[in-house]
Amino acid sequence: MLYVISSSYSGISINDPDELIDSIKKVHTKVPLTGKKTNELLALKDKQLQYLIAAIRNTPQIPENWSEDEWKEWLATLIPHRILSLLALHISTWEEKFRPPDFIYSRLIKEFHQAAIKSVLIDHQLLNLSSIFEKEKIEVIIVKGVALARSIYPDTATRISCDIDLFVQPENIKNLENILENLGYRCPEHTFDISPDIFQEEVFFTPKNMANIDIHWSIDRNFSLFDQDWLDKAFISKQLIQYNNFNFFTFNPINHLEYLAFHHIFQHDSMTFDWIMDIAYLFPKLTIEDWKIITKKSAMDNVRISLELALIIASLWSGVSLPENYNNFSNWPVPSQKEQKIMTFAKNHSIYLMSFIHIIHALKNRNDKISHIYYYIFPPKGLLYKYRKSDSILDIPCAYIRRWISFIKYF
Repeated sequence: MLYVISSSYSGISINDPDELIDSIKKVHTKVPLTGKKTNELLALKDKQLQYLIAAIRNTPQIPENWSEDEWKEWLATLIPHRILSLLALHISTWEEKFRPPDFIYSRLIKEFHQAAIKSVLIDHQLLNLSSIFEKEKIEVIIVKGVALARSIYPDTATRISCDIDLFVQPENIKNLENILENLGYRCPEHTFDISPDIFQEEVFFTPKNMANIDIHWSIDRNFSLFDQDWLDKAFISKQLIQYNNFNFFTFNPINHLEYLAFHHIFQHDSMTFDWIMDIAYLFPKLTIEDWKIITKKSAMDNVRISLELALIIASLWSGVSLPENYNNFSNWPVPSQKEQKIMTFAKNHSIYLMSFIHIIHALKNRNDKISHIYYYIFPPKGLLYKYRKSDSILDIPCAYIRRWISFIKYF
């Protein structure tokens, strides 16, 4: 059975407010929004959702008959979505009659100022890193929030990032690790050393008040949705971004949109508004020729369904329409059987078991299979950092138990 919202969906803007909210609630039954509870934000009153949509689209709307508690609820529900600084930028251009009360508006402006300061700090961090990478001749592609904020967002402060995501070819990983460690970054996991064929990333934690660095050397180890040479081709077709006093490379718009759809929709249990806006700001950058390519390429790369969901969600919230010849997904290539099968598990915990089984089958050597099973049950202590509560050696057995308990819900 095809895993889609509606094959007849049109990306043309919906003008009726009630119909729009109904469509938004429908799509988020497939891709939930993050929060203390699943889709907590959609429990807001219609007038609160309509004002949020207006703020996202930068279309002034007078908020009528709101209580103080309703404003506080509206703000609190949005905090996990990392979008307050973008809303602040939009609302700051509105006449006063369209703005929230002062205690809400001042909080939004404060969020923007804090984001702007953090953005400057990340700029300095990127400038330092890029000069070192260039000197050491290490080819790096920066993706996701940090790259998008400096290429397609109206202001870097409107896209908050907690980390810097880098793609690096496997042969450069060890050199990059040494550079980062010499700069004071630390990586408790070192998953590349454990198995570069099973793991696809590792995190280097910052030595100061800077962003952590996520190093990726593969696009997808868990399900092999993408061809093995996808990343090689992405490096060849990378896009140069000229930003202030330094330059960097990122994925071209087609590859970046595919990757974001895969990451935001497939890899995670729920979605945040900053991820939605990533898609909303990126897909209008595609040319008509790009759309011809991505409709076919997304099916070949097994992200056709993820891309459809991502585009629908971004279009509904942002009001940005897809090109006329590409806004009806029934005219797109049909998703592969492999993708349809995997997507039936993508939004429930059985996906983790399916991923584990896929990796075991993909390993050719019997010893490698046994080793992976062992490391899955008893990972090196570096992989336990999320479950540690102290540095004491006595906490290690407890960390294993905490990890096993956390996995019970997946099986």
